[in-house]
Amino acid sequence: MGWQAVNCFHEVYGSGGTLGRENSGEVVLVSNLLSEEKSQNPVIPSEAVLFIIEEMIHGRSALNLPQANRVIYRLLKDGAKIILQSNKEGRKIGAETKSGDQP
Repeated sequence: MGWQAVNCFHEVYGSGGTLGRENSGEVVLVSNLLSEEKSQNPVIPSEAVLFIIEEMIHGRSALNLPQANRVIYRLLKDGAKIILQSNKEGRKIGAETKSGDQP
């Protein structure tokens, strides 16, 4: 994928910062993931890609660690299955995931 190692000992936070994250608690580099997802899936609308990313990174504190890991593993291995809905004019009006958080 062409990733490079970066020394972030003196990381600057914010959209124009070192990694583009707001704080050290953001462990997923959403901007990098978004650009990679768009390049790997050019026909999928940006709204759907953002929805999939949100599905991957949302909190799973209600699950125990092995359950949460299985959910993430399945998303990465099998992909997030989504249904795009459109109105009569053909515009996208939403997306929903077909993968749940069931272990």
